[in-house]
Amino acid sequence: MAHYVEVPAAQLFAKLEAAGFTRGIIGREVTYTRAHDLDARLSVVVYTSAAEGAQDARGCGEDAIRVVAAFSWYNHGAGEQRRKNLYQQKVLRVTSIEGVLERTIDAARKAYAACNEYRKTNILKR
Repeated sequence: MAHYVEVPAAQLFAKLEAAGFTRGIIGREVTYTRAHDLDARLSVVVYTSAAEGAQDARGCGEDAIRVVAAFSWYNHGAGEQRRKNLYQQKVLRVTSIEGVLERTIDAARKAYAACNEYRKTNILKR
């Protein structure tokens, strides 16, 4: 059975920053976002499950790290920002710290690929 591991926030943040992600805060949660190179409306967001100022991600049995690919646009008729999720994956904090970090980056790569596919099949065909 896989066992829970504490993931030091600093290690997770450093790994995401090295991969080109930019730090942000949504509510109290630290997030990392990387906009698509060819279309800023497409992005990958990593919800770290770490609160601002915390040393580690949340404890055992609490939120997993979540990776989301999204397409965002402004709906002029409704006068509001809209977002469509293209990909979602949870990364459980089990096995080893390095395993969690690698699975997070792997999920981010899959999310970026989902952005590429959406761009190819929905945006470039217009």
